[in-house]
Amino acid sequence: MLQTVGDGPSTAILTIKSLKAWVHAEFTVFTLFVKFTLTKKLKQAKGNAFAQGIHDGGTLTSGKKFQVFGLQFVDPLWEHNFVLCLALKRSPLNTNAAVALLFDKTLIERTGHPLKTLVSSMIADRAAKGVAESCELEMETRLQVDLNTTRVAAQHGLVHSELRMYKALSLYQAVNKPSWALSDDQWVGAAEVEATLCITKTTTTCCQYEKVFAGAYGALIKGTTMNNLRAGYLDIVDVQKVSKTGGLPRIRKYDLSALGQQCVKRATLEGERRFCGNVTEELTGAGVEMSDRELQATLQDLRTVQCAHVTKEQRDKALQLLKKQYVAFGAQCLLFDRQEAATAAELQASRKQKAAALEPTVASSATTLKVEKRDG
Repeated sequence: MLQTVGDGPSTAILTIKSLKAWVHAEFTVFTLFVKFTLTKKLKQAKGNAFAQGIHDGGTLTSGKKFQVFGLQFVDPLWEHNFVLCLALKRSPLNTNAAVALLFDKTLIERTGHPLKTLVSSMIADRAAKGVAESCELEMETRLQVDLNTTRVAAQHGLVHSELRMYKALSLYQAVNKPSWALSDDQWVGAAEVEATLCITKTTTTCCQYEKVFAGAYGALIKGTTMNNLRAGYLDIVDVQKVSKTGGLPRIRKYDLSALGQQCVKRATLEGERRFCGNVTEELTGAGVEMSDRELQATLQDLRTVQCAHVTKEQRDKALQLLKKQYVAFGAQCLLFDRQEAATAAELQASRKQKAAALEPTVASSATTLKVEKRDG
């Protein structure tokens, strides 16, 4: 626990008991704030679900399985994007339906509102897609974003740094002839692998730096990646022209080695399986699948509204989806206004009824007071 420091004897500031009490009090304040904010947000949205549900599961070293649940929404003043972690719950049963039920119970416990009242969409990794389906919500599969530079994109950095040292390593190999020396074919293969990773790393690093709305960006990122992988060539590093300057010179190569061809094929197949609905082990050439949310966001985002990357059928579908959303939103707003008006009318009628019930008592008290004054 925290202790005083200095000349005198060490004295505990917080005991274990007081620390637990302090944490409990802080969390109580947090839940009160959450309930207050969500109530105001629901009123602002006129009863429409407004938040994005977030969840993920994991297994601790003890072998116990847990689910973490959260919400993401913009505050009622439109100043902040809140991302709240609401609970870390033990989950003995991890089926889609069980996790969905646990999410609903957690929201009721923490916020006082059920899941369908608050959550309009959900986001999680691909393994948790069935949870959203159990909640009857649209699922947005998140990209595997490289947040700490030690995941997917880091592999590109490792190969990239080796190619940058090509001239120095070649001189060292010529003089010392180490056992790890690379042949010319291996250097070419390394350059082709780096070029492939240079394409795929965009998928994992581009979106994390975007500060404005990114709902329409997912399809663009995936589509750009797939188009580059299917281009039939690679822009490889020209190791003969590498210098101490910042950027590495590149040349376009069509005749790839066996290693390069296999690398591109594997990357393309993985892209098709993740983004194009391919469930086989063979290339199909299918286009990038777009969720309903991505289609609607494409028409609403001024940066993508021209729809250069969507077909006419997708554009027409997006228009119909938006119409349906606006009609449902408007109908809920109308219902909310009617309910508010009815509640206000009932409250006013109740006040009038109470006032009417008090009138005889007030009149009697006034008469008694007049009599007492006259007698006095």
